[in-house]
Amino acid sequence: MDESPYFSVVMPLYNHGRYIVSSISSVLQSTFQDFELIVVDDASTDNGPHLVQKLTELDSRVRLIRSKRNGGCAAALNIALASSRGRYVCWLSSDDLMLADCLARHYKAIVNDPEIQRGSAFIYSDCKHLYSSDVLTKKVPESLISHQGIVPLTPNDQNPKLNLLVNGPELYIPNRESAILHFFRHNYIYGNSICINRESFLREDLQFDVRLRNAQDFAMWLNLSRTTVPKFQNYHSTVIRMHDESGTSLAPYKGIYDSAFALVEFCNKYRLEEFFKYLQSPVVLTPFELINLTLDVVCCWSGFLYQCVGFIPYLADRLIEYVSQMGEVRYLDEIANIASAAIEQVGPNFPAIGILRRLASAPSLHPFSYRRYDFIAEATKHMANLQSEERHRVASYLASLSYNQPFSSHEL
Repeated sequence: MDESPYFSVVMPLYNHGRYIVSSISSVLQSTFQDFELIVVDDASTDNGPHLVQKLTELDSRVRLIRSKRNGGCAAALNIALASSRGRYVCWLSSDDLMLADCLARHYKAIVNDPEIQRGSAFIYSDCKHLYSSDVLTKKVPESLISHQGIVPLTPNDQNPKLNLLVNGPELYIPNRESAILHFFRHNYIYGNSICINRESFLREDLQFDVRLRNAQDFAMWLNLSRTTVPKFQNYHSTVIRMHDESGTSLAPYKGIYDSAFALVEFCNKYRLEEFFKYLQSPVVLTPFELINLTLDVVCCWSGFLYQCVGFIPYLADRLIEYVSQMGEVRYLDEIANIASAAIEQVGPNFPAIGILRRLASAPSLHPFSYRRYDFIAEATKHMANLQSEERHRVASYLASLSYNQPFSSHEL
């Protein structure tokens, strides 16, 4: 008889003693009770692990694993995954909250979708945002006040001041065909909202990238989505705390740089046609559809694709390589015609003119092979063009990047 729980909820913990009891309690109050909760303490220096240990004595479904050294969120998540026994894995940060019907809603979505049951698709959903009083001394985004409405919460013991609960920003839900490429625009998946068949991780031997301290979730969803379809479920599953101690609040640009690194590494590793492995069945893109989807993202000048490394043509090069290897000159000509028309419209001073010119010269580049890009070199070059204040801040971060040492550019 299989006694494994239906869900494994994994929770990395580092110095969140202020929030951990309410976070764990929110899971224990789930209406769906067949789960285990694995808390991995990443060498905290506060009383968080002690509080978790007390909770393990009250409820056997709570398990505490303690790391001897701080390895970052990715390392803690990998430990939790390796220790999990559930059929499906959910993630909750140690400062966030799970809504009571989250697991019940996930269960209903699973039993009604054979793709999720097979592990060829995974769930992501919407989240609410909780602004704590330390953030409210600043300014709650006006768009949330005017468009979402604000609901006051009951004050809690740890923070008697008023908190505000709002719906998160409206999510853009890409269609199935553009799910992988949309990551080059922005991260559209809340990490706390996922529910994934554990076999999906095992099948692709996927782990969270320990080099990424601030965007390990983005890199995982990007790589997982290459083989496993992300399926949006239209309900709120968790509450994300917005407070001054969160990584996003302390250094939001770090997550953007780590995300850019993940995208460059992804392009260095996979040919364009390999991006869409998840579409081999039942939907297969025609070459014309693939070209148009990719061009649409290549020309999204405000996306993750270019934000941190400038306008380098790594995705454009993968597109030219794909068409060149097909041997279909008419497709190369079509790309060149589209780029040439765009050049005439935007003029020579357009920031991304170099990418457009590269696309316009596609026929003359045939046969073409992709060359690997060095993220550190490209980001440093881009940094030199930034204003002095921004350059100083980013320079300090680039020097500290965990993927800068000991990994060389050839290992990206």
